[in-house]
Amino acid sequence: MPQPESQVAPPFDPADDRAVAELIAQVGAALRMARWGGVDAVARKPRQAPTVAPNQLRQEGTQPAAQPRVSQGGPASRPAAPGPAVSPLAQLAAVSRRPQAQAALETLAAEAAECARCPRREASSRVVFGSGNPVAKTMILLGSPGAAADATGKVGQGEAGALLDKMVGAIGLHRDDAWFTHVCLCHGGGARPTAADTRTCSTWLTKQWEVVQPKALLAFGEVPAQFLLRQALPLAQLRGKWFEIRGVPALCTWSPEELLAEPARKREAWADLQSFMNHLGLRRP
Repeated sequence: MPQPESQVAPPFDPADDRAVAELIAQVGAALRMARWGGVDAVARKPRQAPTVAPNQLRQEGTQPAAQPRVSQGGPASRPAAPGPAVSPLAQLAAVSRRPQAQAALETLAAEAAECARCPRREASSRVVFGSGNPVAKTMILLGSPGAAADATGKVGQGEAGALLDKMVGAIGLHRDDAWFTHVCLCHGGGARPTAADTRTCSTWLTKQWEVVQPKALLAFGEVPAQFLLRQALPLAQLRGKWFEIRGVPALCTWSPEELLAEPARKREAWADLQSFMNHLGLRRP
């Protein structure tokens, strides 16, 4: 049965600048995701030599199966490394899911904008919902929006946001390679989120998680670390260790705000980022 005209996707128009830009963005995301999975190139079938007769059958030997890369070293408590690299077809399948995931997240963002479940909303200009790649393999989790994020409505702004970009960029990730969000979506006048605040706002994090379906989690700061691990220990005792959250490997480290306040911690943060990069097979740019 033919689809109603309203449900039929319009044909791609090469003269439409927005359509071309969206196609380029999706192809770029697919290539970066393939590289994330360890795919450097796709083997090309060699051409038949011209000297071979047309009726001659080419005999091909059986190729050995590719062996998964084994991580060298690392703490014993670290979860098992991911399996063999995801195929380019699987990566493209994730890209094909992107429009539906993007639409679902936009619906959630509209619902979250009306949220008034906790007092933090009253002391905030707006709800700062997550942003980035809606089908990303990596979720970047922050504590709560800073003043710059509260003013613009965008995750990771101001001096701390610039440092965040440098930190994730140093391990080969960019804004379209991960999904960036907060444990608490409201600035709350700059007050540190309480345990009650994080529990109240966790519904939005759970819903984002279900749509994005991340394969790894990198948490910046003491607030998200304590929330995820259900421990009231200081971040100094939680950072740099691998945990498993809902079956997903997770690592916690210092937040950009904490590093700006105490630059001496940057060495520890870089060690954590290298562990995250090596464990997931990421590559420095």
